[in-house]
Amino acid sequence: MITSISQLEITSKCNLRCVYCPQPSLVRPKDHMPEDVFERTLYWLAEFQQPLVHLHHFGESTMHPKFLEMVDRISDIVPDVRVSSNGVGVTREMVQGMKDAGLTMLALSIHRPEVVQKTAEYCIEVGLPYE
Repeated sequence: MITSISQLEITSKCNLRCVYCPQPSLVRPKDHMPEDVFERTLYWLAEFQQPLVHLHHFGESTMHPKFLEMVDRISDIVPDVRVSSNGVGVTREMVQGMKDAGLTMLALSIHRPEVVQKTAEYCIEVGLPYE
């Protein structure tokens, strides 16, 4: 193990433009992580026996079209998989899918209280820890 936590950005796309976030002004392309890069990442997560992976950074992870599949694949090799989300577009079914895929905690951004409240309620309903 090299570190106790790995932070992973599976997309640099975001569905919001928060004034405090540098994401809109980043000059790098806004795109999803290519599958071959994800496969190499899985290899290194297993190789270094990472105990915790947190999906976040400047993208909204839930926007990746293979988000739940990626969580499921990561959780096969990493015991603690977490994600940060703004909650926009997250449904009860998606929260259930997160839990079923092996997500251990959903960290909710508080910039949209009405969205966060609803997503927190979904977490309570399905039994997925959140903060």
